[in-house]
Amino acid sequence: MPFFVGRLLSYGFWVTTASTVGDRLNLDTFEASAYFGAYFVLSQLLLVPAIYAFTRVDWHALFAQRRLKLFDKTR
Repeated sequence: MPFFVGRLLSYGFWVTTASTVGDRLNLDTFEASAYFGAYFVLSQLLLVPAIYAFTRVDWHALFAQRRLKLFDKTR
């Protein structure tokens, strides 16, 4: 849970900051709230489990033995 709260706060900060700078420079009329739309939520729901799975793969076994093996949860 702390990961998701930190991610939400840091993304919110950077989106708001970039939006403010963009408004002052008048480079784009894009709103910051678009990042918190359905596409953003869907991408996070798909990418976070993908990153978790990526860290669980035993890469040595995959490359050396050409066998997909996952680490134990106790590791």
